[in-house]
Amino acid sequence: MFLEIIPGFYDMEGRRSYRPHLKKKFSHPTFPFGRYVSRPLRIQCSNLAEISAFLQHCRQISDKEAFGKDDYWLPPDEFEKLKKGDCDDFALWTWRQLMQMGYSARFVAGKFGFYGGGHAWVTFQCNGKSYIADGTYSLVGVRLPRTYTFKYHPVYSVAWDGKNILFYSHKQENSKTGINQRILYLPEYLIFWGIFWTRHIHRVPVAAFRYIQRRIGVFRR
Repeated sequence: MFLEIIPGFYDMEGRRSYRPHLKKKFSHPTFPFGRYVSRPLRIQCSNLAEISAFLQHCRQISDKEAFGKDDYWLPPDEFEKLKKGDCDDFALWTWRQLMQMGYSARFVAGKFGFYGGGHAWVTFQCNGKSYIADGTYSLVGVRLPRTYTFKYHPVYSVAWDGKNILFYSHKQENSKTGINQRILYLPEYLIFWGIFWTRHIHRVPVAAFRYIQRRIGVFRR
């Protein structure tokens, strides 16, 4: 669920903005962002593997099915009790865990994949490198291939410095750029998934079912 961002193909920093989630016609929080960072969490992860392990036992489910609403952002302290939600719920909890571990992290709302469906994830920095954390891929394990960088297109991100909520708007990268880089990282992608499915071929039916569920949830947003 963690991947190293390929430099130059993801607007990591963005620019400071005043509550971009209210200006853009895009998914926005159910509560003020302060609600998502103020309540203490029962679970305290000490490393990335523990974050992934917890999320593997959480159910990915649409807001309509879980809460009877088209869009509902569950606070992290409630998410870890219910252990179910969609991408924004997974991301908000992951964001809190990464910040508690001392990482410089942001919650990100944006578009994902070829069709640009709404999605949420987290970015953080470690040892001078930038990473994406996507809890919806927790079943894959800790690591994702770097070529997934091209799938993520941030719209806005949110940081918390311990006192203030800071907002950032992000530019949209041209999806047609980086063809050579995509080809360069293709072997890594093929090797990664080749090894994964060799080890987990017995999980194909369940994975296919959950993938279809996730895609249906994306298209409904």
